[in-house]
Amino acid sequence: MGYCCLEMKKIKTMGNLQKCFEHNFREANTTFPHVESKDTVLNHELVGHPPVTYGDLLNKRFNDVEMITGKPIKKRKDAVLAFEIVLTFSHSETENLDINKWEEENLKWLKKQFGEENVLSAIVHMDETTPHIHAIVTPITDDNRLCAKDFTGGKAKMFSLQDSYGNAMKQFGLDRGLKNSRATKRQLKKFYGLVADAFNQTLPKREKHESEDDYYERVQEFLTNRELKNKSDVLSMERQRDESRTAFWNFRRKYKKAIKLYDKIAEKLGFDEDLINTEFNTLLSIEDGIGTEKLHHFFSMLQLQTKTYNEVSVPNAIAKAQENKLNKDIEENEQI
Repeated sequence: MGYCCLEMKKIKTMGNLQKCFEHNFREANTTFPHVESKDTVLNHELVGHPPVTYGDLLNKRFNDVEMITGKPIKKRKDAVLAFEIVLTFSHSETENLDINKWEEENLKWLKKQFGEENVLSAIVHMDETTPHIHAIVTPITDDNRLCAKDFTGGKAKMFSLQDSYGNAMKQFGLDRGLKNSRATKRQLKKFYGLVADAFNQTLPKREKHESEDDYYERVQEFLTNRELKNKSDVLSMERQRDESRTAFWNFRRKYKKAIKLYDKIAEKLGFDEDLINTEFNTLLSIEDGIGTEKLHHFFSMLQLQTKTYNEVSVPNAIAKAQENKLNKDIEENEQI
């Protein structure tokens, strides 16, 4: 099963809003090393506008509100002017999804969650590794106030937002992911420097009378097969490690809650028998759901999966480093 992903970034200045515009619309004076430029023509808007900037769209929205209220919008010095929302999914699901339907449902969710008039722009990027949507949303409330907290203030609202998006994406077989997860984005590039000296040890040897082109293709096939094999193992280990870590901390929170409840019962002992019985039964149910053995089990699993993850990730990084060096050597030879 793949996963859906929702990321939000606060935008507090018009300068940062302009930077988002330049990135999302691939302005000519900006470089994008992660973009396949030949595919940029496939990018398309879900919320289309004349050729104006995000700043123009935001000012128009503010002006419309001021026309309704008859007074300027109150903006604090550090007010959130807009959110940039990125919506995407696991790369492994790219071939399985109906992208057009996925785009349609994402736009429907954005409008329902934030209000149609607040969705200033939504553009689909097809020129990167995985299709994704960049949406610009301004936090204007139903009573025409600029207030980001009404939409995303506090953990409860953010959890609710993620839950809502996860439910909307279930129809595509995408999972919301773990609540209370402490996981961050994986950056396997950090391994490359540590294993850069190891690549010559595992590359296949060039055979006698083998042309440079044939050798290059054979090495590319070797690296690709190795990387594909390790990639699924790495992702699986990352996921299992994250699940164990999250489960461990969730149980730990429940255990701390049980201890506090125990102290509370001790304080009230002898004063309110009904309350004691009620709370004691609650305590028993919590302890039954945790159990010391379960805590030890999750901790042991976390240690084991971290060890296995490292054993799988390093060979994968070696393969990638090999490919990088080979490409660099070939480029240098071509220049000569």
